[in-house]
Amino acid sequence: MGGAVAGMLAGDCKEDTRAICLWVPAGNMKDIPLKGKLIQEIDDSYEKGFIDFNGFSLGVGFMKDVMTLDILEKSSSYDKQALFIHGNKDDVVPLSISQTICENLWKSRQASCN
Repeated sequence: MGGAVAGMLAGDCKEDTRAICLWVPAGNMKDIPLKGKLIQEIDDSYEKGFIDFNGFSLGVGFMKDVMTLDILEKSSSYDKQALFIHGNKDDVVPLSISQTICENLWKSRQASCN
C-alpha cells in the first residue's frame, strides 16, 4: 500500500515534493482483498465487520474507503521525477500495474519505464 499512498500524496502535494520512489504501487488496491472471494464471504464480512486477507483482518470501513479511491487519478497530477521499484514475480500486484502507471501517467513527462 505504501507505493500507492506515496503516489496519491505526491499528486496532492506536488508543490512540496521534488521526487518520489514507488515500491510496488498497488494501483489495483481495490481488487486485491476481494480477489477470489465468494459473494457469500463478502456478505459475511459485512456482518463480522472485517474481511480476512491472507491472515490479516481488514475492517469494513477500510474496505469501503479503498473501494472509493481512484489511485491512478489521484497520482496523475504529479509531474516530477519518479522511480518505480517492482519485481516481475509479484502475485498480488502484477508488474503490469507499475508499467501502466508509468506509461499512462508519466508518458508526457518523458519517463523511462524499463
